[in-house]
Amino acid sequence: MICRIDGASDQARERILPRMRDRPPSAGELSVGMILFDGVMLLDVAGPAEVFAAADRNAREAGVSRRYRVRTYGVGGGQVRSEAGVVLMPDTPLPARLAVDTLLVPGGSGLRRPAVLAQVASALARSRPRCRRIVSVCTGAYALCESGLAAGRRITTHWRFAGDLARRYPDVEVDARALHLVAGDLGSSAGITAGIDLCLALVEEDCGHSVALATARELVVYMRRSGGQDQYSEPLRLEAGRGDRVGELVARLLAQPGGDARLDVLAAQAHLSPRQLQRRVLQRYGCSVSELVARIRLHEAQRLLCGRHALAEIAGACGYVDTDAFSRAFLRQTGLRPSEWRARFAEVDRRNAFHHEPEVLE
Repeated sequence: MICRIDGASDQARERILPRMRDRPPSAGELSVGMILFDGVMLLDVAGPAEVFAAADRNAREAGVSRRYRVRTYGVGGGQVRSEAGVVLMPDTPLPARLAVDTLLVPGGSGLRRPAVLAQVASALARSRPRCRRIVSVCTGAYALCESGLAAGRRITTHWRFAGDLARRYPDVEVDARALHLVAGDLGSSAGITAGIDLCLALVEEDCGHSVALATARELVVYMRRSGGQDQYSEPLRLEAGRGDRVGELVARLLAQPGGDARLDVLAAQAHLSPRQLQRRVLQRYGCSVSELVARIRLHEAQRLLCGRHALAEIAGACGYVDTDAFSRAFLRQTGLRPSEWRARFAEVDRRNAFHHEPEVLE
């Protein structure tokens, strides 16, 4: 599949990579620069671009003076081919330095090629004094780290690459669990769709909550996820599909999170000694057995909190002796009490549930 985003394909350009060049710059305009390269992840580009395009429309309708203009910069000077095979035509070649409000680096296998990584990292380092913030999506974090901008900072990336990133750049704190992180002039997100969550957070910072919420609704985002939410549950479920002893044990824990989770009991179920089970869980998940159980129970609790279940019912289903023990554990892991998490993330308006019209959660 080839889709050329150039003047000869206006419809494709607007749908795949919105570029707001039909109006002159204004005092309230926020420029967004995206760096493209061969082997870029298409959704890492299209997702954020659509967020900023929709936010621009919603800001205009709301009378908000701050607006967005997206512009793309290509490594190599010509068209680039995404990992999906879609061909993109950048607005202009990537210069040695950029002056934009927000500079975004998408992920993709092409960025990890040494020559490409060096050029993008150099551009980031040189552009830092002229940009309000620099953010990465997915494995775009490699460029943040290579540029030196992330040294001594905390960033996130796709969970599959977090270990490699941490080994390559020991001076960077890599958080393999967060969906997205924004601290001052630096931002990062986990894999693929988490880039949409990151950009919605940026829109909220720039234009306010109502514009961000309207943008999320327009994009039919079921829930605008907080950066503090965990990206760990999905890989955990994928790993549970393995047909080995630990995988089968995790599958049982996911099916019955409130069951007996004492180490000796779990070890017996896996036909391993407690020491063997601890070692294998640490090798695969990077945590102890008790931490793994706590994570599984946390995700089940979050799932149940999105419904109408009473806290006592949730506590029992997740293996806690009472609501006090459940609340303390939940607060320790998330920084929020269960009632606070439910108020912030759970669906509060179900009036349209039978019409299959998802409500954006706040």
